[in-house]
Amino acid sequence: MKKSNTEAKYTAGQLVTAIKNPGQQLMVRRYYHRIYYCKTIEGEEKEFAFFEAEISPVH
Repeated sequence: MKKSNTEAKYTAGQLVTAIKNPGQQLMVRRYYHRIYYCKTIEGEEKEFAFFEAEISPVH
């Protein structure tokens, strides 16, 4: 069964980090079709796309 947009593990506005780069904090901007679109919180306008297994919550 396919996850809908309401079944996302992380919500818009939540802080996460990429597993491959845990030193950079990202903010989830949107979840769409199993992909999380995140942007850096350090002022950069760069946006990244991740699958759920590629990110983890900030503790």
